[in-house]
Amino acid sequence: MFRYLDIAIRQYYSIVNTAYNEFVDYVKENLSVEIDSISDLYEFLRKSQELRFVISGKTYHFHGDGCSVWFRDKQIISWDFGYRSWLCGIDPYKLALTLSNTDGELGGTYDADQISDMCKAEVDSGNMIEHSGQYYINLLSLETESYSFPSEYDILIIEKNTKRFVISRTNAIDRFIRKSSKVYKHIDELNNNFVLVFMKNNVEVGRYLYNDIAYPESAVRIMDELIHLSGLQ
Repeated sequence: MFRYLDIAIRQYYSIVNTAYNEFVDYVKENLSVEIDSISDLYEFLRKSQELRFVISGKTYHFHGDGCSVWFRDKQIISWDFGYRSWLCGIDPYKLALTLSNTDGELGGTYDADQISDMCKAEVDSGNMIEHSGQYYINLLSLETESYSFPSEYDILIIEKNTKRFVISRTNAIDRFIRKSSKVYKHIDELNNNFVLVFMKNNVEVGRYLYNDIAYPESAVRIMDELIHLSGLQ
């Protein structure tokens, strides 16, 4: 990946994550509401019927696709919520706007058209993917490893935070195992991971992390259906 683009994306993710976590902490401390996922955020916004929040002098304005943060009548941060488990995607113009309002390693001016051209080149090389007008790092183009899933099990337990869903062995789970030929090696560094616990005769025979941006697409389609049924999203 182009060094310029790599640095810009890392800075952007850091800024967006900091802003998002500031908002989540505010909601928890002042409104006693826990937000553990984007689904939780959507539900909170729906129930509160509020789209603007003032936090530490900054105004968070949520809209249909994401959020913008304003300070002294100037938009300083902008992002759209991402595909699957990504908090945000890479919109070259929103990235450039955000980084141009910060003091970053690359200086204070960012060319959105140049970033867009770089992202398109990375899509062509397989290092990034494009979905609904936003770009994402293809984690499976980075370091991967193979999981040794158990061949003998009778129950799968899907866990998320303190919640769990128990399902007996099915052909769908077996297909998921076969499709999971490689997994992003640093999945433990991602947010909002699920835990897959395999049991045999009430004995744990395997425990693995799952995230829908860290597995092959064919495996994700299967597991996401099971997670949807579980209600753990």
